[in-house]
Amino acid sequence: MLKNINPRAGELCIAAVLLALAVFVIFEGTKMPIGTWALPGPGYFPIALGIILAVVSVALLFSRPDGDEAVELFHADGIVTIAGVALTALLFERIGAIPAFAIFLSALFYLLGHARWWSAIALGVAGAGLTWLLFVYLLQLQLPGY
Repeated sequence: MLKNINPRAGELCIAAVLLALAVFVIFEGTKMPIGTWALPGPGYFPIALGIILAVVSVALLFSRPDGDEAVELFHADGIVTIAGVALTALLFERIGAIPAFAIFLSALFYLLGHARWWSAIALGVAGAGLTWLLFVYLLQLQLPGY
């Protein structure tokens, strides 16, 4: 793909995109009730994560580059991950959150982690099960498909 990109230019582009995403998340989070420290509302975590992302992206903007070696702008693993996230978003409400997460995690373990197919499926199902345990059982939140 695009090779021989100056590492500093790549860092600046990524930092700018992350900062724009952080501003968007913070702006959208302010449209929801924030709640209190003891009882956070739905806008609390998006705003908190947006602020953290903004701080990290600003730090990346002002960081010093490590080396002068050229880097590849589009890496196959990144494209696989973005495609997996997009597919998960499409399947999320159609087949339910937990099956979509199991498929997504299994694919990532198999394609990026180079796990055996049976191990990737087992890890994907275990990850989806932990997701269910956290969100549905412990936090008592409603996920699509339940």
